[in-house]
Amino acid sequence: MIEPEDRSPVGRMRRGKALKCRHGSDKLGRDRLWFVAFLRDGAGDPFSGLDQRKPLAVDRNLIAEECSLREAVSAINIGPAHVALVVARDGQLLGIVTDGDVRRALLSGQGLDDPVRQAMPSEFHSLPASATASDALKVMRTNSLDQVPVIDPSGQVTGIYVIDALAAPESLPNTVVIMAGGEGLRLRPLTNDTPKTLLPVGGRPILEIIINQCAEAGFYNFVISVNHLKDRIKSFAGDGSQFGVNITYVEEDEPSGTAGSLSLLKGLGDEPMIVMNGDVLTRVNFRDLLRSHLQVGAHATVCARRHETPVPFGILHMEGVDIVAIDEKPVFSHLVNAGIYVLQSSVVDLIHPGMYLDMTELLKLALKRGRRVCAFPLHEYWLDIGLPETLMQADSEWLSRSTPGPQ
Repeated sequence: MIEPEDRSPVGRMRRGKALKCRHGSDKLGRDRLWFVAFLRDGAGDPFSGLDQRKPLAVDRNLIAEECSLREAVSAINIGPAHVALVVARDGQLLGIVTDGDVRRALLSGQGLDDPVRQAMPSEFHSLPASATASDALKVMRTNSLDQVPVIDPSGQVTGIYVIDALAAPESLPNTVVIMAGGEGLRLRPLTNDTPKTLLPVGGRPILEIIINQCAEAGFYNFVISVNHLKDRIKSFAGDGSQFGVNITYVEEDEPSGTAGSLSLLKGLGDEPMIVMNGDVLTRVNFRDLLRSHLQVGAHATVCARRHETPVPFGILHMEGVDIVAIDEKPVFSHLVNAGIYVLQSSVVDLIHPGMYLDMTELLKLALKRGRRVCAFPLHEYWLDIGLPETLMQADSEWLSRSTPGPQ
């Protein structure tokens, strides 16, 4: 169990009521996101021996009630359960914190060092120790849950059922668009003969890392936007068969900005697409990103990172010529654009063919036209590889972060 770094006493939370669901709000409940045939009305069970499957162990997902949100993120990132189970000193389950709870807390202005209890819903859903895997699936279906813990009569957690462990995730129809047309001017001379997306990180090209990450999340349809040294990229990635995915290309005759080439996309239908810069490394779960986008009903979702800017001077607060307050060397914190997006066709259709348009201008245009633009705050590892020093940083960090904590 994760113990808090700061063991200062805090008030105990009231235990949530069993069989009341709040943590399930992260689940979309859309059939296209999960293939769970045996959950559908009238469908048979395609899995033999389902009820012989046991709950997963939870030892590494347990955290003390005094822990911080940062420590909750570390627990969420460990293993397949993807939750932090908050327990009292006597071991009783007090609450469940999901990835979505963390992101909502960050959007509300909370920091990773704030107490986890501030982000923990007061109610949760649980099952008794006598429950079977079939019981768990029924509960998860009814309440749109990704996981449900099992507790004994004393209220202590003995295990957890996870939908991923009982049913395989469906391959998603959504397209991932990778913007790989940039010249990488700040990375010269490394990019004189090598496209930025083919520079190696941990022994593998950045583009390969991105494709494999998306494929692991169930995305198999890719479009790569190319311009500078496009033949090198096309020769490397081909049609995607070497990665087990499908890859096509859009080719810019002239640079058209970070969003302009999206006007060249054809025949992608109405499914939302993930668009990302080809020089960004992150550990975000792209399926979670898509789920959030659909859940809130956004037309565009922008991944956001918390960025702190220290001011090395005292800031004067004035009323006329009078100083009314002084902040000594304050640090300003903002959510900034992380270069990863989910876009509906209603946003992409705002781009006219041949139009030079950067992504920020597209988002401004979408807002002006009444589209809903939402943020998806990242707490996972994220790095923009735009400079030689960040490339070196990525090369030294990437392989060492197989189970990364918050950044």
